[in-house]
Amino acid sequence: MLFRSDGCGWGHSSAEAAERASKAFVASLGERRRSCVTTRDAARAVMSALMDANEALYAGMSHRLESGMTALVGGLVLPLEGTPNQHAFVCISVGDTKAFVWRAYKRKIFDVTSGNRTNLTSARDPGGRLGPYVNDHDPDLRNLGVYYKLVEPDDVIILCSDGVHDNFDPQALGILPQELPEMQSSSPTTSRSPNNLRRMSERSSHDKDSNDHTKLKRVSSTSATRVRSMSPPPSQRQRNRKRGNGPLTPWEIATEADEQAVRYAKEAFMATRLSQVIRYYADDNGRCYAPTLAHELVEYCLDITSTVRTKMETEGVNQPETSRQMPGKLDHCSCLCYCVGKAAAAEEIDALSSRHNHFDGDFDLRTLPYYHGRIRGQEARSEEHTSELQSLE
Repeated sequence: MLFRSDGCGWGHSSAEAAERASKAFVASLGERRRSCVTTRDAARAVMSALMDANEALYAGMSHRLESGMTALVGGLVLPLEGTPNQHAFVCISVGDTKAFVWRAYKRKIFDVTSGNRTNLTSARDPGGRLGPYVNDHDPDLRNLGVYYKLVEPDDVIILCSDGVHDNFDPQALGILPQELPEMQSSSPTTSRSPNNLRRMSERSSHDKDSNDHTKLKRVSSTSATRVRSMSPPPSQRQRNRKRGNGPLTPWEIATEADEQAVRYAKEAFMATRLSQVIRYYADDNGRCYAPTLAHELVEYCLDITSTVRTKMETEGVNQPETSRQMPGKLDHCSCLCYCVGKAAAAEEIDALSSRHNHFDGDFDLRTLPYYHGRIRGQEARSEEHTSELQSLE
């Protein structure tokens, strides 16, 4: 069982909501997982566990509004009958927490919860949450989704809060839409049509293996289930327009023009950046030591936000507007990594954990959209990565 919760807002109530939801989700799923025979059973189990987690927020309270609110992602990794080297990762997500899978032998990342960031230009709207949000009574289930992904030994499942994954978002790094290759198409009508974008998005978040494709079709009802409980609130750009709060930002303008293209470009950038950060210290077979990976992803966020934090701490100012000079997003930052398969032997753990290369936060913006962080005392080993950088210079 894997889970990660992220309280919405600040203070004791949101922290308590995240803790209550986590404990209830684990307790409920722990009881239900024993009866899971198929992936459909697992999907029902995680859905029921999420509802139990929501009800647990109100235990002992005289009124629902006393409870805080939280986002949550969690699920099960289950062995598949007849395929000893494959497991099913079935998870549920509500809010802006995300799940990724690092495919070791491909040295590639897959966004399992692709599309759950419903507001592309404002991180203030998590897209959903547990707790008394709808009519001050019910949970916000706009982006509730149940997901299915085949995983194999040495793959790493990553669950993280938006304080982690938003720091891999180009907008949070001060990058403009026109700087991304996906937004520079000379034929927007053809390349950004809904069907083409849908196919590109599917290719970016799922394996191309025929085995994966076959199994995903067989469990299509659980591979990307969506449940919406209410009409989404107006986006930040719509609220700004109504209030007359200044001109639209470049990202808001791009989203107004072609929301699907912006979604694909952002997810492609995030997958590329995250993959290349992981590649720096994965071994030649793409294997990672899960504790090291979790530590390094948080360290990456600390490095990216160091300039902003220093300015706020020394000058006593609020967080400045995101730019190249002040990149990063400050938020709850938590990450859980789980390596699929049998426990590694002690000597393997020593070998993998010794590849603990730490970022110093420096990267060359000329190489965007690729991460070009410098490893202390070590050059990048990946010939593929090096060729990618050279092609951009």
